[in-house]
Amino acid sequence: MRHDRAGYFWLIERYRRLGYDATAIAERYDEHVEDVVVNVFYVLALRALARLDSDRGLIYAARADRTETALLERCYDERRGLFFDLAGRAERRIAVSTWSALAPLALTALPESIRRRIVEEQLLDRRRYAARYGIPSVSFEEPSFNPGFSMWRCWRGPAWMNTAWLLVPAMHALGYTGPAERVIASLETAVGRAGYREYYNPRTGRGLAARGFAFSTLLVDLLARCGHPPHQPSGPQRMMAP
Repeated sequence: MRHDRAGYFWLIERYRRLGYDATAIAERYDEHVEDVVVNVFYVLALRALARLDSDRGLIYAARADRTETALLERCYDERRGLFFDLAGRAERRIAVSTWSALAPLALTALPESIRRRIVEEQLLDRRRYAARYGIPSVSFEEPSFNPGFSMWRCWRGPAWMNTAWLLVPAMHALGYTGPAERVIASLETAVGRAGYREYYNPRTGRGLAARGFAFSTLLVDLLARCGHPPHQPSGPQRMMAP
């Protein structure tokens, strides 16, 4: 159901009537998704809480373990080496290759063989995700791939900074330093030319949509996480010094 049509507002209204109760919504309707990338960030948050809270750390760690196990058992497609979202009460796999399907790369507790497969078969493949600029949000191979601006379809191909922020440090940690650094350098170039835009064309580096987009300043943190000395990418929209 498209969110630029009235049906979207009906979804919101009927969920409001259920008090936005996720359990009640999932039991009654099929218009919901168990999202891989949401669960990846949930695990990362649980791991952080486990490190910070000495009293409840084991509880958080156990929740993270259960979530990772569920991702492997229910979302991982062994044939394609990707993790797919699950739709509706029947948990139908949405077999479309997007950056969400790659997101478990960031979970260090998952089998290293699976994480390496994501890098080698997806992120290093020019037919799929090895783009000239950043990491596309949808595989080049998908019929729905669209690298440019669209009013209603902004996650169908453009490169977003948060995608690289999540995946590139994991590439570094596994030893894929060269490819990881090329992604970083390409994003520095894109920011230097266009400033901090909402997203970028992965083929041309053209900045698209909102200007001065705070989300894209994650590049500064990405540089720090990957061992670069503190600096700001040069360009028309530099950050203020902290």
